[in-house]
Amino acid sequence: MSTNLISIFEQYVSGWKRAEIETVLETLDEDCIITECCGPVYRGRDNVRLWMEKWLGEGNRVLEWDVRTCGELDWIREVKAFLAALPDEDDSA
Repeated sequence: MSTNLISIFEQYVSGWKRAEIETVLETLDEDCIITECCGPVYRGRDNVRLWMEKWLGEGNRVLEWDVRTCGELDWIREVKAFLAALPDEDDSA
């Protein structure tokens, strides 16, 4: 698994923790699809921006998001499967 992909995911989580919309958006493809654990789906970077602006604008904040110690084992497996499914950097040459 590519170290770069892990650092991108860590940047995504860190951006949410710091409420930095641009940091999160830098990690996403223009045509990304983000699915929240509770069901809503956001398609495309522009819609993710709108979602974050609304959510953060309502005073919401991510207080804690530690994937390494997360008790949601299935979610961790999904993240690992997602990262494993992406090509390694050296595979794209």
